[in-house]
Amino acid sequence: MNIIEQRKQARGQAGFTLIELLVVIAILAVLAGAAIVGIGAMRSNAQETACKSDRDTLQTAAEAYKVDTESNPADVAALLSSGYAKKVDNADWQAITTDSDGNFVVLAGSDAGDKYEDVAADCNA
Repeated sequence: MNIIEQRKQARGQAGFTLIELLVVIAILAVLAGAAIVGIGAMRSNAQETACKSDRDTLQTAAEAYKVDTESNPADVAALLSSGYAKKVDNADWQAITTDSDGNFVVLAGSDAGDKYEDVAADCNA
């Protein structure tokens, strides 16, 4: 037996040193930081995907409207009032409008809804 182990047995000490505890705490802090960054990236990606899905749904409704009426819808409200699209509670469609070609685009800036404000540029891509 070496001398350190003999002293531990004599004193009744068997535990972790302060350095070992600090190393473990530092490792846990790094892992927690990485997890927080990863969750933030996933949230942004989910918002962008939802935005694209909503825009594509409205585009499909607009195409059906155009086939039936032989004209482009003026805006989302026209699709909603004519029954070609159904607004769901969590949709923030006031941020979506039509361009000159009748395609739906997401507005950026203060008039955009909270749901799309951060991802408007990526959603229109």
